[in-house]
Amino acid sequence: MDTEATHAGAAAGSASLRGNLNRIMQARGEGRLSIGNSTLELDVPPAPVLPVKELNGEASWTLQDRELAVEDLRCRAKGLRGGLRGTIRLHRPLRRSRLDLSGELSVSQGMPQAYSLLRKYMERTDFSFRIRGSLGRPKPTLLN
Repeated sequence: MDTEATHAGAAAGSASLRGNLNRIMQARGEGRLSIGNSTLELDVPPAPVLPVKELNGEASWTLQDRELAVEDLRCRAKGLRGGLRGTIRLHRPLRRSRLDLSGELSVSQGMPQAYSLLRKYMERTDFSFRIRGSLGRPKPTLLN
């Protein structure tokens, strides 16, 4: 299954890193990221591309021993709720970094077009998924 997401909007956050910051992958630290009023196009075949407007969210993460742990990423928009957690094992070049992420996505009637398309093409509107592979070639899998 090929999946593609395009993002436009604003992101802000804070980070606290320790170590030699010229070698960022060997640094340690934690942080928070906020996403506000973003737009997103989510492409999960066989369903058509789903436009998401006014996406908001927040995430917390830690970095240690070349492993970026996404501890809790939560996002929401009208008719959409989702979450993601897991790890990204950092490599150079960055696109070779290894993913081990899992999450959930729920679409409600607040997004009537997406809700009806998902019910038609996938016969459900709540999904659990896993993303493995690399940053350059992620491999998403639906779990339910």
